[in-house]
Amino acid sequence: MEKRTYNLGKIVTFILCVWSIYLFSLSGVKVQAKETALTLSAPKIVSVGAPADTTTALRVTWQPVARADGYIIYQKTGNSATWQRIRKIIGQSKSYCSNIGLNPGTKYTYSVQAFRIINGKAYYSQKYANPSSGVTHLKAPTLTSALRIDGQQVKISWASVPNAQEYRIYRKDTQTGWQLVGKVLGEKTDYYIDRTAMSGKQYYYTVKATCSWDNKIYSSLYNKTGIAVRNPSIKLNKTAVTLYYNNSSRKQTTLEATIVGVGQQVKWTSSDTTVATVLNGVVTGKKEGTAVIKATANGVSASCTVTVKAENNVSYHKVLKLYQEKQYAEAQRIANMMPSQANEACVKNMPENIKKVYYNLANEYYAKSGYFDVTMMWGYFMTDINNDGVAELLIDSGMGTLSRTLKVYTYQNGKAVKVGEIVSGKRAFFAFQGANGLIVWELDNGVETIIKVILRNNTITSTYIGARPGMSNSTSIKLPYKVKYYANKFSGGKQELDFSGLR
Repeated sequence: MEKRTYNLGKIVTFILCVWSIYLFSLSGVKVQAKETALTLSAPKIVSVGAPADTTTALRVTWQPVARADGYIIYQKTGNSATWQRIRKIIGQSKSYCSNIGLNPGTKYTYSVQAFRIINGKAYYSQKYANPSSGVTHLKAPTLTSALRIDGQQVKISWASVPNAQEYRIYRKDTQTGWQLVGKVLGEKTDYYIDRTAMSGKQYYYTVKATCSWDNKIYSSLYNKTGIAVRNPSIKLNKTAVTLYYNNSSRKQTTLEATIVGVGQQVKWTSSDTTVATVLNGVVTGKKEGTAVIKATANGVSASCTVTVKAENNVSYHKVLKLYQEKQYAEAQRIANMMPSQANEACVKNMPENIKKVYYNLANEYYAKSGYFDVTMMWGYFMTDINNDGVAELLIDSGMGTLSRTLKVYTYQNGKAVKVGEIVSGKRAFFAFQGANGLIVWELDNGVETIIKVILRNNTITSTYIGARPGMSNSTSIKLPYKVKYYANKFSGGKQELDFSGLR
C-alpha cells in the first residue's frame, strides 16, 4: 500500500482561496445591484391629455421602469424654463398621474424621474429627461344671443372664455352645415357682427374658443345645436290704462319695456302732451282726453293707449264733508288722492307788477320787525283765497302764539289792500283750490281743529268744519294743497327773510 504525505501549508492555502472566492462572489452581487440602480432608465411619457370636456386637469401617462420603486413628476408651465416638482408616487407598476387645478388653454410640460432605494440610499434616473407637453382644453363658449340688427347684419354674443386667444364664429341655415364666417381676437371679446347674413333667411350660429401653442391651434368644444337668430322686438307691460288727472294717487303709471335687440335705450313719446306726458316710462295725466304713449328701440315700437279722466269723487269739499260726518278714515283716503303741496298758477306765474307791490309790503314789515316783540315778522304765505285768479299775500307777524296773526292783503288798483286778519299761532294753511276759501288746520293740546276761511267783498269770514280730540302730529289728518311758507330766520339777534317767493 502506497503511503501519501499531505503538506499542511498547501491545505491552508487552498481553504483561503476558496473563502476569498466566496467573499468576492458576494461582493460582486452588491456591485451588480449598485450598478443596476445607477443605470435606471428615464421613464418615457406615453401621453399628456384629458377628456374634451375637462378644462382644468391633465393626465400624464408613462411606461413603467423595471426595478423602480417609484416616480417623481416634474412640471413647467407655458414656455417657462423652470421645472417644479409636483408629485411623488410609490410603486414600480404605477404609470400615470392626474394633475388638477390647472388653467384652461395653457401648455404644461412634464418629465418623470424613476428612483430606487437600496440599503436606505436612493438612486435616480436622469432628471428632466424625455419631456412631453399637453394643453388644457378651453371651455366651450356659452351663446347668449343672435340678434338681427338690420337686413344683412346679425350680432352674435357669447360669454367670454378664460385664456381664449381667438374666437371662431360658425353659421348654418336649414340646408347647410356649419361654415366659418368670422374670427375675432381677444380673451374678453364677447360678440361678432356678421355682415354677410341674407335678409329674410333663418340662420343659426355657434362659436369655438381657440388658443395657440407652438404654432398649433387648440379648439374648445362648441354648441352643436347653435342659437337661432331673433328679430328685435319691444313689449310694454301695459297696452291700455286710465288715469285721473285730479287724483294724485291715480294720475300716474309706469310703463316697463321688455326689449329683444342690440340696444337697450328706449325713446318715449306722447301723441298729445297736453293730455299725458311721459318721462323714462312714467306717464302723467294732465287733462281729460286720450293720448298714445310709444316706446321705440332698435327700430321697432310698442304703444299704450292712455285715457285721462277727472275723478268726480275727489275734491276738498268731499274731504271736509266726510270730516264733518266724522268719517275720518275715508276723509284721509280722499285727501291722499290729492297733491300734498299747493302749486297755484297765480302764485307761480305772478305778474311782475303784483309781485313788486307785495315785495315792497313784505319788506316794510321786515324792516320794522323787532327781535321777539309785537312787531316781529315770522314770514309770509301767498295763495288765492277768493278764487279770482290773483294771489293774496298773508303776512305772519306778532309776538307769541296768541298774538301772532296773518295780515291778509289783496291786490286792487295797483295797491295791496288789507282785508282782515287770521290768527296764525300753531296753525297750518292749505289752499282751497278751485273754490273760495283757505283751510286752516290747528293742533293744540291734542285737539285737532279745521276751519274754512272765506274772502268775499273784501271781508273775511270763518266756518267751523270740525274738531277731534286725542290727536298728535302722527295721527292727525294730512290735508292736501299745503301752502308754502317763506320764513324769517332768526340767529344771533339778526333776521333774514326769504324773499325768493317775491323775486
